[in-house]
Amino acid sequence: MRTDEAWRHECEVRWPAERPGQEIADFLRKVEKHRGRPAAEKLHSDVRAARKVARESTATSGSNTKG
Repeated sequence: MRTDEAWRHECEVRWPAERPGQEIADFLRKVEKHRGRPAAEKLHSDVRAARKVARESTATSGSNTKG
């Protein structure tokens, strides 16, 4: 099992990306409290990017059905 910083960051992005907005906001507030604003801002940016990719992937996969 990977335990490096990049793996931790991937997990930290993936977990909130799958949750509703309020849970993400609560999580980011905790990150900011414990690790500072720059860490929370980086995580927020990466979560937004992950959610965008997921939305685009879902939209694309839904259009590939035969009818």
